[in-house]
Amino acid sequence: MDKKTKETMFSQNIFAKRHSLILGVAAIIIAAAFPVLIGAREIAVETTYHFVTVVCPSYTNISGNSDANKLDATGGNYAQFANHQDGDVFSPLPTEPVSPAEIPAACTRVSGWSFQLSSDENQTQDVATAGPTDADGEYAIKQSDLNPGLQNNVLRGGKIWVSEITQPSAQFGALRCYKDAVNGDNSEFINLDSDRTIYCIVYNVQKPECAQDSDCADGKFCNGAETCVSGHCVAGSAVDCSTNNIPAIGSCSNDADNNPLTWDSRDQFTSVCSEETKACTAGNSSITHTCSADCQAACTKDSDCNDDNEATNDTCDLATCQCQHSAISPDVKKADVALTKTVDLASIQSGNDSTFTITVANNGPDASGSVVVSDALPAGLTFVSDIISAGAYNTTTDQWTLSSLANGEKETLNIVAVVNGAAGTSIVNTATVKSDPAVSTDDNPGNDSASVTVTIADPSNRSGEGNVPVVSSGRSNSSSGQFMPGFGHGGIAPQVLGASINLDDIATAIARIKAAIDALASQIRNMRVLGAATMVSTGVFDN
Repeated sequence: MDKKTKETMFSQNIFAKRHSLILGVAAIIIAAAFPVLIGAREIAVETTYHFVTVVCPSYTNISGNSDANKLDATGGNYAQFANHQDGDVFSPLPTEPVSPAEIPAACTRVSGWSFQLSSDENQTQDVATAGPTDADGEYAIKQSDLNPGLQNNVLRGGKIWVSEITQPSAQFGALRCYKDAVNGDNSEFINLDSDRTIYCIVYNVQKPECAQDSDCADGKFCNGAETCVSGHCVAGSAVDCSTNNIPAIGSCSNDADNNPLTWDSRDQFTSVCSEETKACTAGNSSITHTCSADCQAACTKDSDCNDDNEATNDTCDLATCQCQHSAISPDVKKADVALTKTVDLASIQSGNDSTFTITVANNGPDASGSVVVSDALPAGLTFVSDIISAGAYNTTTDQWTLSSLANGEKETLNIVAVVNGAAGTSIVNTATVKSDPAVSTDDNPGNDSASVTVTIADPSNRSGEGNVPVVSSGRSNSSSGQFMPGFGHGGIAPQVLGASINLDDIATAIARIKAAIDALASQIRNMRVLGAATMVSTGVFDN
């Protein structure tokens, strides 16, 4: 064989081997791509996934997966499933793919819920959310709308794991996807098959609203007591306050006072429930009886009874609506002489002075006759001095007399007394007043006496007035016999035991002190002016 022939045969051999290699590589590529091409062909009629959310009244409306007791997510309620038999046995579910036709009529589709999708059972890879469900309780998504990770996983023959995103208003029942898995947890899967419409239906049970009456209480009294009935709260009946209502009255013939001459009236009252008092409000049921001309009353006020007789006192008796004419005593006037009494220290240590102030006043309408005020000091009080604004005070009889009191006139008597006794002793000092009945009558005896109480304080007490040291008025206050004038507990006190002080003398002394102070102030001002002038002349203020 010549050289040229050998070269030709070698070239043909090389070509044949290259051709075989190319065909082999092409075959491998085609074989590897065939499933993808097949998948692509199948996606030409695209799969749609439907996710449906359902809420049922109870677990008895739900059919669970065949092994619902495994990985139970119902909290032990799987035994109530409609397909539950004895023990942990469940009757088999239909082998057909999951379909909305299986949803019980008692259950309701709900909107606004979502599902979680993933390419692994632990739901950590290619995670996506499917939802929320629409008004029909359904959310649909096409294969091509899944995220790339989920698409590739399915095309490779993998699964899409599904779980419901639970809501607090319901309890999980069962999740049934495509041809269904077996256990009872909230995690099932779907995979690609010849079916082009694939369903996942999740069944939930509405959580009971309550377990006992107290779960329903709204804390409001007036709403009535709420109750729990079959897991649902039932509103209470509002508190009825109508029994507290009071009707209005307006007539002459009401029998409450048996007097047809009075207008008997009362406002209407409507009771309401009060949350503050937890009770119905109460009104005033009393009836007002007023003499009324509309009821043919003889009088409604005193002026209706004037008979122009100055010898009679003409009044309208508002109880009977009849005029009363009583004779007036021509020589006797009316004067309401009233007495009040105060003490400067209600609690005081034994041995200290206390000042009692007695005020007598004429409340009229006329001037009174002579007035006598009696104030006999009880045991525990020793007289020291007195100050009077008018009249005379007899320390022997303990009586203060005034010749008369004009209408509106008011006079005072101050008695300073030493308080002696054991700690805790209460001393009651009472004064009374009388006026001459021959000159004026006092129709109000209720204000003709007055009392005050002084309590002797514990010497060990370190707070309050009862702890003030013993300081008497015009008497020795120490073992040395030192005389301490003018500092009794009653203010400016008389200096001589048993003496009376004339108020005019005190006023004169005060006026003299004021004049001396004014003169001193004038001298100080003159000194300041003179000093300022001197400093200016010497250049103290030149700068």
